[in-house]
Amino acid sequence: MKIQPSPLHLHDYFLTELNFRINPLFKSDQSPLFSLKDLQVKREIQDLSESERKRMILRVSHQPKSEVNSPYSFTVEVMGTLEISKKFPEEKKQMLLQVNGASILYGVIREILRSITSNAPYSQVLLPSLTFTVDSQEEESAKESSTAPHATKS
Repeated sequence: MKIQPSPLHLHDYFLTELNFRINPLFKSDQSPLFSLKDLQVKREIQDLSESERKRMILRVSHQPKSEVNSPYSFTVEVMGTLEISKKFPEEKKQMLLQVNGASILYGVIREILRSITSNAPYSQVLLPSLTFTVDSQEEESAKESSTAPHATKS
């Protein structure tokens, strides 16, 4: 297998929010339920002063309804600073950032949650693998921001 550096570089990341609760109504003698419909994932991308650096905030939340037999509810949010190689094709940069950047930070959140739940009274949670995509609204927004004039300081 040949490896090469990714055109997307993660400079840093840190935890910005952590909320974890044990469900007092959880019935441990029954199978726990985890449904993707109860999982909310949100991403936000912010421009930084350096043209190629972006800040991404990824938030994963699992807040199942009370009748769902789930041992935990949680919200985990991380913020990362990412940089795209200047050599990477301009027309593909937004897609790379939105898909691969979210995938990188989702892996961070998965490990944080696994670590917390490994010390909790019920089974540990390993978030499912997800495929991140760009919806048409995000694509439109990305096109508008890349063609909009940028203010500069004099």
